Amino acid sequence: MQQTAIKNKKVLLVTNALVLGEEVICHGLNLSRRMDGSLEVLHLLPESAVGGATQVFRDTLVKVNAHDLVGYIPLANNRGLTTETVEYARNRRNIICVILCLQGEGTPPKKGIRQKKFKEVTKLLHCPVVLYTDSPIDK
Repeated sequence: MQQTAIKNKKVLLVTNALVLGEEVICHGLNLSRRMDGSLEVLHLLPESAVGGATQVFRDTLVKVNAHDLVGYIPLANNRGLTTETVEYARNRRNIICVILCLQGEGTPPKKGIRQKKFKEVTKLLHCPVVLYTDSPIDK
C-alpha cells in the first residue's frame, strides 16, 4: 500500500458555485500537483446548502478518481467572495497560489467588476491568484 505524503504547500481553490464541477476540481488538482502542493477547497455557499455539500464534494472526488488528499471547507457565504477569501488566506503562509472560480450567485455580471474583485484579492494576498472561468468547451 502506497502512502500519500501530506504536503505543507497548498493551492487554495475558492468558489461560490452552488455545485463544484468535475472540471474545476481537476483544474485545481493539476495545478497543485505542478506546484508540488496539495489542494484545499473553500466552498462558499448559501447557508441552506452547507449541510449536504461535503458529501456531494466527496462523490465528485470519486468521479474524477482523485486519490490525493484534498481539504474541503464548506462555508456559509455571508460576507462575499473577496472578504471570505482574504480573511481565510491572509495569514496562512503555506498557501502558494489561489484559484478564484466565480460562477455562483452574487457573481458580478460585468467583466469589469469581476476584474476589479480579482485585482482586490491579488493585492491583499501575497501569492499568485488565478481566475478560473467557464471552459469554452461548455459554451
